[in-house]
Amino acid sequence: MKYSSYPHPVVGNGNDVNAHLDAVEDGVVFHPLSDLITFEIPIKTDDPQIRDLVNTGEAKFVVSWDCAATLARGTADYKTEKTHYGWNLRFSLLQEEVRSQVEIDLDLVAATDLPNFHWQSQNHLYGSSTFSISKGDVLAVLSGFNFKVRKIYDAMDPPLGSLFRIITADIAEPMSVSYDSLEDQILIEVSESFGNNLQSLSPGQFDASKISVIVFPVLVDAINLINKSVEDPNQDDYVDTNWYQGLLKRIKELNLDTSNPLQTAQELLSRVNEKALAELIELQDGDL
Repeated sequence: MKYSSYPHPVVGNGNDVNAHLDAVEDGVVFHPLSDLITFEIPIKTDDPQIRDLVNTGEAKFVVSWDCAATLARGTADYKTEKTHYGWNLRFSLLQEEVRSQVEIDLDLVAATDLPNFHWQSQNHLYGSSTFSISKGDVLAVLSGFNFKVRKIYDAMDPPLGSLFRIITADIAEPMSVSYDSLEDQILIEVSESFGNNLQSLSPGQFDASKISVIVFPVLVDAINLINKSVEDPNQDDYVDTNWYQGLLKRIKELNLDTSNPLQTAQELLSRVNEKALAELIELQDGDL
């Protein structure tokens, strides 16, 4: 429990208020889908006043993050989903901004001025005192926590982890791929509806299926491009890009035969299609 000095009672600050507002660390899930890592944090409360403040927009959460490994830090934009226990907060960070341990801190602050404010369950020492709360003032502090991030392409090892950049774009088809000789990543654009459907899947589940649907076919195509450049030196537009050199390096390290791009892609992605099929079987059997 945090103890700090505030000019008004704050939930989570000692015994200021007899209420609880907690981030459930055991329930935190994150799933890398593209160049982003998406986090989902369950927030629990037993206090109806806190629920009302958040649900009416009078209060909002502030999610701060800090990564000592990259020296990056910031405040995350998030989306809120109501639950029976409180809320789920979902936000995303760029994979390039975080590595290893990430520290998350959460506060509840006033989203507007709250004159004559008092907590219904504030400590009896405050009596019936009211307080003038200004926009941005802290109303509750939650316990911070650290956890180790997991990136989607770790099975391939760096630098292949940054081969692909997946973004949402205004396109008619579900997915489009772009190779640029001046870019170091393969750009995969997904339509807004396709991207929303992917994001709606349960975090931490169906990762193999996502990779199989999005990354696998693009990787097969990239291997075909490498084969063409080897067969015909005139087709060397992408030879100097990081994605080309990184992919070629990994293929050589694993001593893979690129004459079968499908098989090569399977090996590079740790047989992801078999894992995706296993996910479907588990789903059919009711285990997912």
